[in-house]
Amino acid sequence: MSITLPSLALTQDSSPCFPWCAHDGRFPGEHTSATATLTFPRSRRGLNVPTTPLLAAELYWSEEFPQTRVGIGAGDNDGVTLAPAEAEQFADRLIAFAFRVRRLSRLAAGSGA
Repeated sequence: MSITLPSLALTQDSSPCFPWCAHDGRFPGEHTSATATLTFPRSRRGLNVPTTPLLAAELYWSEEFPQTRVGIGAGDNDGVTLAPAEAEQFADRLIAFAFRVRRLSRLAAGSGA
């Protein structure tokens, strides 16, 4: 499993727009942060494992929607933009899901099968 987490710290090369902005200037009315991604592990040969991220998340702001939001995308789909409180609730659901995956893996490890 691969998880990339962007650094949202202000750097010398950061956009003057927002401290978290990784804006490349192509769309002056839109600003996005670096993207955090979650992908499948590539540990098995011959398996048709998707290489695109299962989930991606980034901060997003535009002139059309001036409240900073968290963009969440799944696979090749466009995804949704969430208000900060909605993103917190979604993160809580991801934590609960991760807990269930961990529980299943521990059950499998101890099953003797």
